Amino acid sequence: MRCRRLPPAERLPCEDHDPERGVVLVAALWLLILLGVIGAGMIELVRSESRIARRISAEAEARALADIGIVQAIGALLDRGGREAWPIDGEAKSIGQAGARISVAISDEFGKIDLNTSSDDLLLGLFRSAGLSASEAESVVARIADWRDADDSRRLNGGERSEYQARQLSYGPRNGAFESVEELGQVLGLRPDLLDKVRPALTVFSRRPSIDTTTAPREALHAMPGMGEADVRRLLAERRSMRGAAGTSPATVGTTAALTDISGRAFTLIAEVRTLSNAVFTRKAIVRFTGDPERPYWVHEQH
Repeated sequence: MRCRRLPPAERLPCEDHDPERGVVLVAALWLLILLGVIGAGMIELVRSESRIARRISAEAEARALADIGIVQAIGALLDRGGREAWPIDGEAKSIGQAGARISVAISDEFGKIDLNTSSDDLLLGLFRSAGLSASEAESVVARIADWRDADDSRRLNGGERSEYQARQLSYGPRNGAFESVEELGQVLGLRPDLLDKVRPALTVFSRRPSIDTTTAPREALHAMPGMGEADVRRLLAERRSMRGAAGTSPATVGTTAALTDISGRAFTLIAEVRTLSNAVFTRKAIVRFTGDPERPYWVHEQH
């Protein structure tokens, strides 16, 4: 492009003679784009932080409601003369709180098979009902006995320190009582899938050689000698039918109303919560009752 000659009074600067103006326009355009990107990022950051804050608040609410469920279950066990009886065989009970869905299950540890004190017959029955052959079940029970006894004498098909070393394991039998059901997973031959099958029937808090059939879970009932599937179904149906209608408080089987003394007894309490905002949380506690008015219960574990 060529500039037409004009008189000095009419002369204006020509575009191709002012390159700095183009640079300024391009810089301004990039600045606007950059500010737009930064602004969009700031908006998304605020939205993200807001979502995180709402999620944290919802999770805190769910945790608080689960703790309320645990406290109510403890109260039901302490106040056995109350108007409403709670199941104590693991059947969930729904309670209303702040519009959330809360279910609380109480499981009596007396209804479970104690790893430290139960009879061999119960343990054999448990592992047979979990699908092991007679010889496999006998071997597992022998290894459990070798784990918890104080000596290093190996039972027939059992397992003492030399057998663990032969498997190149860095540990051996405890030679003492099981401290938790999960510890059973360290015993030779206890596969994870097998442990999953028998876990609901086991405890270390009963301290009894037998089980209470009025509160025992299905898996523990199957371990009893001569107890078939039809027998288990019948017993569970009878248990439910004897609880009576809601709102009554007879001395019914498998409920808090049936307890005459809870001193020394332990219970597993599980509270599951889903809030209106769909936050989900589960609280589990194992609680033993002392009979001491000053400290009526204490918590073995909680998570």
